[in-house]
Formats: sequence, structure tokens, C-alpha cells
Amino acid sequence: LYEEAIKAYPYDGDFYYNLSIHYARDKKEYKQAETAIAKAVELKPKNFSFRWEQAVIAIDQNKLQEAKTFLLAANDLKKTDEQQKELD
Repeated sequence: LYEEAIKAYPYDGDFYYNLSIHYARDKKEYKQAETAIAKAVELKPKNFSFRWEQAVIAIDQNKLQEAKTFLLAANDLKKTDEQQKELD
């Protein structure tokens, strides 16, 4: 299902994000999950949820240093979102 959506909308990071969750949670196919979430982040680098999911996938594989990097990146984005809300 997600693969078909990606074929139709290859520049929509949300489909890659959902595909990564499917691979990681349902199938435990972490290499495919990493590839899918990396593409999602490439398409939407400022998306907090995508960075968070990168960390979750790394934690699932006990790649704790990578997870830390992804969590710090997500945290930086979250601060940016909160600061923007203060300015609005």
C-alpha cells in the first residue's frame, strides 16, 4: 500500500515515514525502515516526527549513539517550533 502511494507521490515524506513504521514495527526489517525514514527526512528535514522515528528505529537496534544524534536533532526542531509559537 505505501509503496503504491510512494510511486504516485514520490515527493511526499509522509508516505516514507509510514512505510518506515510498517517496516520497523510490523516486520522488524530495520534496514528497510532506516532507508524509508532517511528518505522522509531528506524530503522534510524539519519534521520533528520524522527525526523522532529515526531515533526509535535506532533504539530498536541498540544503536544508541545514532539514537542520541537523532534525538538531539529532533529536540532542536522542537525548540524551533516552540520559539515560533511564541513569536506568533
